[in-house]
Amino acid sequence: MRCYAGLILIGLSVVVQARQYWAREDVAEWVFQGPADHCVMSQTIAGFGSVMFDQNIGHPLVVRINTALDLTEVHVFHMSRESTPWQPASPAVVNEVPVEISGEGHRLEFAAAPAELALDALESTHQLRLTPEVKVLGDRLDVVMQPVRMHDAIRSFRSCRLAQIQKEQEMAAKSRREASIPAKHPQHEAARPVSLRPAPQKEEKNLIHSPYQDWLKQHEAGHHGVPVVTRGHAKEGVPTQMIMHFAVDKSSISKALQDQMEGIVKEWEIRRGEKRSMSLLLEGDASAGHEALVQHRLEAIRGYLLARGMPAARLHVRVRKVVFTHQPDDVDVTVGD
Repeated sequence: MRCYAGLILIGLSVVVQARQYWAREDVAEWVFQGPADHCVMSQTIAGFGSVMFDQNIGHPLVVRINTALDLTEVHVFHMSRESTPWQPASPAVVNEVPVEISGEGHRLEFAAAPAELALDALESTHQLRLTPEVKVLGDRLDVVMQPVRMHDAIRSFRSCRLAQIQKEQEMAAKSRREASIPAKHPQHEAARPVSLRPAPQKEEKNLIHSPYQDWLKQHEAGHHGVPVVTRGHAKEGVPTQMIMHFAVDKSSISKALQDQMEGIVKEWEIRRGEKRSMSLLLEGDASAGHEALVQHRLEAIRGYLLARGMPAARLHVRVRKVVFTHQPDDVDVTVGD
């Protein structure tokens, strides 16, 4: 009889604890207003370092914190384009980890970047395995981060994202081809045939300068065996190094930056075909208070290159801390042995 009474008391205590657990407030929410806001969330996981999420949108950013998970703390930072340095937007330090980031607006193509960045940062360091669940609800895109046991979900997400990027590139190439073919008119029937060769592009600022291109031009002109100087030392044949220069801003990865990184990928593939050992160092200068911004830009570029198939063991990120009288404008990306 006493045993039955004890079991009943235990059952009642379990029910009471369960009701208290489910009755508590499990979600805390912060909304950042303003059309020119740049929001960065740094997630610190117990003993694993930090992962950064970036949303540069023209509408409110909603960050939902699920307080039912057992991780350490979350810091939410907010910076307006007109104000420096970084300032905490609110005392958003809780004992949990955010599991949903919602961006209201039409720039949905950039809303998936935080999930890619988190996957690259976490997978490359073999820390916590997360996979994003992306939902499109009208003009709203939710990225839900959930723990998983296997890498299949990560590879599936990457392959879907790569397929999306490839489709966008194919559509853009098709549009360019169609735009290069003029419409036929009766008075122009006897005109010369149309060439499908793309027009030479004008030189733009911040384009890739690659010694390999100079070497290739020399060989096409019949100048074989000409010494090529790379970073102060002469070397015969193909150079082992190239330099990429681009501007650092507060936006997501732009189309111009994607084109520049595609040049790095092509260069990498050429040299891989030549069985050359290559490594990529992403290095940027940051003044006091801007390390997080430069680090996030470099991690975003690194994540993009990882998604394009470059090996993680050959990609390195480093931020040099120097003193500037103003915010740095440029980051040098150097590829070498």
